[in-house]
Parts: sequence; structure tokens; C-alpha cells
Amino acid sequence: MKGILIDPGKVPEICRLPDTGQELERWLGGPMQIRKFGHCFAALRYSRQAGAERPNRRYLDHWYCGRLLIVGCRNNRLGSLPEDLARQLAQQWANVEVQKT
Repeated sequence: MKGILIDPGKVPEICRLPDTGQELERWLGGPMQIRKFGHCFAALRYSRQAGAERPNRRYLDHWYCGRLLIVGCRNNRLGSLPEDLARQLAQQWANVEVQKT
């Protein structure tokens, strides 16, 4: 699936990500948590185990650490991000302090 990879200290990268939740968890290094973006067809995926890692982005008064993924999400199902939304979110998440979606 197409999504956004955000590693600490790097700009967000639109790329091909694993297609299943299990593969994404392996890629993140632990069980995934999800933070939906309101009415947007997207969600932030992160691992709570990454808490000991380097802070990555601050969003809505919360620091997310380690590797982050933004993927398409509708009806609690993973999917590819539409191209225009992927570009918009990659630009929005380029700053360490992310403005609300």
C-alpha cells in the first residue's frame, strides 16, 4: 500500500509500505497504535514501544517517538493513501511541530 514513512530527523517520504497489519508491526518494531485524523481518510500508526526512542513529531500536545507511518484508513481498515492526500500530509508533517489536520 502507499503511505508516508517518517523517521526521526528526516522529511516524510511517500513510499510503498507493507500491505498487512502484521507486516507493518514488524516494520515498526512492535504492536501498532492508531491515531485517526478526524474526517480525513488517513491515520497515524506508531508503536508505544518506541517511547524509549528519539522524539520524532509533536501532534496535538503529544510527542510521538521512533518511526511513524501514515496510511489510508476507512472503517478501521488499512489502505493506500490517495496521491493528493499523501502529498498534503507529507508536507504538513515535514515540521517537528505538526499543525492539526
